[in-house]
Amino acid sequence: MSTIVHRRLFKQVDSDADGKISRTELTTFLSDKKVKEDAISDIFTALDADKDGYISMDEFIGGFDRLCSLVPDESKIVRSGLTNAKSMLVDMGLLEQKEDFKEEEFQLVAEKLQQLYESLESMSLVQLIVGIFCLQKKHARIEAKDHISGSDVKDLAFVTELVHDCYCAEGAYYATKEELCQRAGLKEENVCVLEPNSGKFKVAHFIALENDTKQIVLGLRGTASIDDVLTDICATSDPITLAGGHAHSGMLEAARWVVQQTAETLAKIFADNPDYTLRVIGHSLGAGTAALVSYLLRNKIGFSAAIPPEKVQGICFATPACMSEDLIKSVASYVTTVVLHDDIVPRASLNALDLLRQEITETYWEEEMPDGPFKSELIRSKEAALKRSAFRDARKTEVKGKVSQFMEGAPEKLKSALPPSPFLSKSEPQVEAAAAPPAKRENCALYAPGQLYHIVRGEGESATLVKGDSGSVFQRIVLSPTMISDHLTDENTGYLAGLERVKKSLS
Repeated sequence: MSTIVHRRLFKQVDSDADGKISRTELTTFLSDKKVKEDAISDIFTALDADKDGYISMDEFIGGFDRLCSLVPDESKIVRSGLTNAKSMLVDMGLLEQKEDFKEEEFQLVAEKLQQLYESLESMSLVQLIVGIFCLQKKHARIEAKDHISGSDVKDLAFVTELVHDCYCAEGAYYATKEELCQRAGLKEENVCVLEPNSGKFKVAHFIALENDTKQIVLGLRGTASIDDVLTDICATSDPITLAGGHAHSGMLEAARWVVQQTAETLAKIFADNPDYTLRVIGHSLGAGTAALVSYLLRNKIGFSAAIPPEKVQGICFATPACMSEDLIKSVASYVTTVVLHDDIVPRASLNALDLLRQEITETYWEEEMPDGPFKSELIRSKEAALKRSAFRDARKTEVKGKVSQFMEGAPEKLKSALPPSPFLSKSEPQVEAAAAPPAKRENCALYAPGQLYHIVRGEGESATLVKGDSGSVFQRIVLSPTMISDHLTDENTGYLAGLERVKKSLS
């Protein structure tokens, strides 16, 4: 369970909103859930780690598994932090009991939206999940799509090469040479570097030679969890050079680390094999890092080793939105991004998530519901959330105006003595700085980079690979049943399956 659910449940128990849970508050809350008094006492003692007579937020989160082990099975609200969304959808007549419902996927999207938008925080997670499900039905009914304009690829050799590159991207997830080579079709004696461990801004990677095709492969591993992907895709952006352009902060740091770790080795390989080319390959966050590594190597940023920039190509699968608009155009000649059908990750930019929020909070989801108490409750909660958000925004504007007015007329001595006001925007200086302020991180629009290729499923087992027109970008999250599974690399439903379908259609 995610921290956001823990925090929401903590606030429900903390009835006086003082930031800590008393024994009385826990007793009141759990008594309503039919938990016996002696069990409640054991739970409080277990969670109150520092024995100060209260349960802090950190103690509550840290001891939640212990809490669940002590609470009886009938107290489902405590065990999950939310009521069962599938049961609600069945009761509303929107879902058959026997139908498959991937609640975890909806929950991930719901949590990300609640993290980004205050207007959705006051809705329960289950209500938002139901809203997203209803919007998915709407998208299916109107056949919502997010396809790029372009032309169909007819080059079978190009598609075959992409299949091999995708196997290399998947091979980066394996920790031994044997497993890597078996999956990627490489030879163990040609693996020069294998770093299977990753860390904060440190990406697991390998370097291997393909002598038959005179290529060097630098493979970068992505994250192993879709939860991690959805946590990272909307990070802040940093300037990539003094000349301009922005990139995903975390992936930019990871790319700089990869360049520092591999530049000397790559330079030595090029010295021995001057006619070879370098393919930087990755999937998911590994793909975003690969695109940025390609940019750094092409522009000789952050290293001095002799790597011929014209020999560097980036091949990226399921690439997150990680470069600003000016950069995605500049890298189109040497970075390739492949996106499978409705894959949510390349589309999950701040702009696309904002559009999704608007769809959820405006009209679509109630249109899919039959009249009744469930519909009324969900609409009321949505409207109340929007009113609270509007009130907060208006109040902040009012207070900001008063603070600004006061600061304009205040004596200089008083201005310098006052702490910075949180109500003044970062662009409004309050006192003259003694030194230049540190560079600020920005949340500018980011997109999947490079030359885009879109795998579009057709009828039956057919599929088409579309090469996007210059400047085309993915702009909308389509809530389809495959939006998460389309992000995988596997041969059953993921990128390998999609590329094999394209090959079959071209054969």
